[in-house]
Amino acid sequence: MAFLLRPPVPFDILYPAVNFNFEFDLFGEGKKDRSLQGQIKEWVRAHFNLAEDVTVLVAEIFCDQPGCAPVETHIAVLKASGREQYRMMRPMKEVIKQDIHRMIPNPDGHGARIDLDKLGDGSQWK
Repeated sequence: MAFLLRPPVPFDILYPAVNFNFEFDLFGEGKKDRSLQGQIKEWVRAHFNLAEDVTVLVAEIFCDQPGCAPVETHIAVLKASGREQYRMMRPMKEVIKQDIHRMIPNPDGHGARIDLDKLGDGSQWK
């Protein structure tokens, strides 16, 4: 009795409709931002117990002014009641969860600040 040997058929030819490019959401928390900024935003949201409609911005600022770290991480929490700003004297890649509890309030921001309330409707630039 002879067995007929065939070359193996590639998997994608056998199962062309199967898409293995997915993320498994074990706890039903939805898709998350896995970047450094995304992780810091999640920590800030959890620390302040923020609602989903509150915007959290994370940015890295390079500074050459006296009293500044060479690279700082700045956080802005934009609520309907106003803006809260914080900073950490380290680059984003060095921020850990415990740093969120030690953020430095930074109400004046860094450098020149645009006061959105004084801009008006922007009609002067049209």
